Amino acid sequence: MDLIPILAKKKAGQGIYGVERLRSVSDPSFPYLIGDADLHASLPLHNQIRACKVNESRQIVNYLKPTDWTKNADESASVLDGSDGLDVMIDNPACWMILGGTDPVYERWIVCAQPFTYGADVAIEMPRFVDSPDYCTIDRTTGKSRSIRNETANFAGSGSGNTAGGLGYPRTSISRYGYETAAAAKGASWLALTYLDRLYLACMMYIEYRTKNLKVANGPGASNWSSADWNTYNGYYPVIKMFEAQLALSNTSGINTKGYMTGIYTRVFTSPAYNTQVPVYRGKNLLWGNLWAWISGIDIEMQSVADGGKTFLYVCYNNALLDANHSDASFAFKNAYTLIGELPRTDGWAKTIFPGTLYGNVNTGVGETTYGCAYNWNANLPASGTVRRGVLFGASLLYGSACALGSAGAFYGPSSSNVSIGGGFRANVSG
Repeated sequence: MDLIPILAKKKAGQGIYGVERLRSVSDPSFPYLIGDADLHASLPLHNQIRACKVNESRQIVNYLKPTDWTKNADESASVLDGSDGLDVMIDNPACWMILGGTDPVYERWIVCAQPFTYGADVAIEMPRFVDSPDYCTIDRTTGKSRSIRNETANFAGSGSGNTAGGLGYPRTSISRYGYETAAAAKGASWLALTYLDRLYLACMMYIEYRTKNLKVANGPGASNWSSADWNTYNGYYPVIKMFEAQLALSNTSGINTKGYMTGIYTRVFTSPAYNTQVPVYRGKNLLWGNLWAWISGIDIEMQSVADGGKTFLYVCYNNALLDANHSDASFAFKNAYTLIGELPRTDGWAKTIFPGTLYGNVNTGVGETTYGCAYNWNANLPASGTVRRGVLFGASLLYGSACALGSAGAFYGPSSSNVSIGGGFRANVSG
């Protein structure tokens, strides 16, 4: 007897909606719907995701017009340059989620406005939070993270000029610790983007698109440059300005028809000649491609062959327990984070995804459009000792098909920085 329809009917009317798929099947789509069909049609929690303006006290001051970021929701002109002291953020509703689930047969992503269980899984509470829609910049005077479009030197990226990652571009060349420090400088409860935020985003996208191959609906991302061309253009600094995609899509027919900020912005470069696509999902474009992103709350213990020859993945499912030890020599995170399991020590496409993660075992016979639809880089092993590795997500402009929401690289310790690595920030909403 197929229990899926029975379970779905049992849970219908309880306010849950989600998707599931067989873990053993290569097709990355989610053919089975969980919960009320009306909720799948209306996506009530998804439709609460909105662009807003937030003060340092973590209070939402006003909303932007969902289809036109040049305006506020009341049709008045928006201020995006931070001169009002506010940051442009995305308001994400409070909810409870099952993030993949622990069932050995079915992978499940489910959301609800109230606590729930499904099978043996208890949903995780996700408090209402705001996060930066784009890679952030940092105020050079105060050292605080900012989510604004400001073309003055005080908020410039790490490059120079108007095309070389400078004025108006996100700030890169910052370590994960640096992004954490810049977020904390804004005040209590401000954090760098966390893995829990990434999982929240994945859950929403998987349910809405009913597949792990998110690029079918959202495009390949900014991922089609050669290394030589990017280096010649501006030395691997950002090529897309902050909110450039959202502003370009504002008040266009496709966005106006949908009623919310989801679409694909195509930036045409002439020298070098590229048509580069930037996906925007409900206001967010920190998805895949463009730049790598430092994400907090996920760490890796990687041993040399002589010191055990194993690699272990740890994840934090409670942002209040994020490790504050800014030292690559510290392994204190192991005391607070959940040990997910042992990772492969090779690079490749992910097949079997660990429950509650976007990370998977690397297998042959897997590709861009099958199983996890994500590429993992785990082969940069230490020559001696045991090292702490942070995890970068999304991949950058030159990684082609390997760019994906769940693509992850364990290349460096969290103290490392690079011109093509960015970051963001978030906070639980106050009041």
